[in-house]
Amino acid sequence: MTTQALLQQAKAACPQLAWLGSEEKNRAILQMADAIEANADVILAANTEDLHAALMKCRSIAYIETQEELDELVFGPTHSSRYDVVYNIVGKGSVKEAEVIRCKNGASVNFMEDYMRRRDPNSMVISDDLPTDKPRFADVYGYKFSKLRKETMDWLGSQRLIMLPFHAGGRYYGYDSLMICPMNAAFFALSLANMQGFESIFDVKPGFTPRGIIYVAPPFRHTHFSGKQVVVHQRSETLHEVFSYNLYPGPSAKKGVFSMLLDIGEHEGWITNHASAALLETPYENEIVFMHEGVILEQGAPEALFSDPQHQQTKDFLARFRNS
Repeated sequence: MTTQALLQQAKAACPQLAWLGSEEKNRAILQMADAIEANADVILAANTEDLHAALMKCRSIAYIETQEELDELVFGPTHSSRYDVVYNIVGKGSVKEAEVIRCKNGASVNFMEDYMRRRDPNSMVISDDLPTDKPRFADVYGYKFSKLRKETMDWLGSQRLIMLPFHAGGRYYGYDSLMICPMNAAFFALSLANMQGFESIFDVKPGFTPRGIIYVAPPFRHTHFSGKQVVVHQRSETLHEVFSYNLYPGPSAKKGVFSMLLDIGEHEGWITNHASAALLETPYENEIVFMHEGVILEQGAPEALFSDPQHQQTKDFLARFRNS
């Protein structure tokens, strides 16, 4: 069977996106793990085995069919207006990482620590022996990542999980990828979907072969890294794995995927451009600020700036959208 067929079978085995596990759902999960293993000769055998084992042991896995399902999942099993993301940490007890608040236009995620409200620029470490100019895990922490990898997989194997397929680099030209995170951190999955593009389990094409996998294990920030954001990259010639040991999406769901693309492009001989562009329409009288290379060129009310831009670069920028 194709991976897509197995995913559809898994969805049929659990018609409602539920937090409660079942033998049927777990069997479907095993079938997906088998499909990954069967379809992906490119995945290292050892990596497949520990992923398979984690999926086999986990309490349940949610496959997301629609964006609306994922939007609602962030508010927990009771679909409340406020949901606390909490983990039991050895030696610390119950630790509240974030609270998710229902808003008119979606969800707001408030981290409890100021430090967690922005990306730590020093969060990235490399666990493999391939060339890099970044710090290596063993050099920084004094032991091999294989030990922590096993602990991570064991922890994921004890959780309710979300498995979200996505395409690193975009739906049309990107690479088959997976994200696996605890279900109570569904907002992380939503952040990834918003940045990389949402993909339903029914959109997965035959022959789906992950080129990148993101694992999310928040408690390890406290148990292994003194509260710091740490994201470990483990690369091979055919698979790029990202282990996110914190819930702020920047170092993994954004920069982590960017690193995947840089690494793949280096192997295949193409370049990744890092850029941001957004078109926003709001009912509010906001002020528009146009910046170029970090410098504010002009700003003002939307009607004034859009109808009568003063700077040539602003005019050129707006013309590109109007012409398209």
